[in-house]
Amino acid sequence: MDATSYNGAPKRSVAHIRIIKRESTDLISSLRKMLEGLGHDVNRHGRADTLILACMGSGIVTKSEIIGMAIRLGFHRGHIAIRLKEGAGNNAAVYLWRRDADGRYSVNDRS
Repeated sequence: MDATSYNGAPKRSVAHIRIIKRESTDLISSLRKMLEGLGHDVNRHGRADTLILACMGSGIVTKSEIIGMAIRLGFHRGHIAIRLKEGAGNNAAVYLWRRDADGRYSVNDRS
């Protein structure tokens, strides 16, 4: 016999539910202004990298969080995913950020 809820409908698992963290409109506004301030001389890779670094500095540190914010600001999911992968490494002289074993990104210290 299948499990049923109080109204007789079959019970459903909640394992598939994703919790979406809503970012403040102030953060979105400030990131948008930052991107607008870059001007037209910064190419799309530079704009994506700048946004990724700003996200990390604002506490947005997982791939899904960074991509989610980038999409809200008009970037393409695939482009941000590629930039995250290509920009990650432990050698601070070469890479802008690193990814730890838990999948969290952080800025490489270049000093």
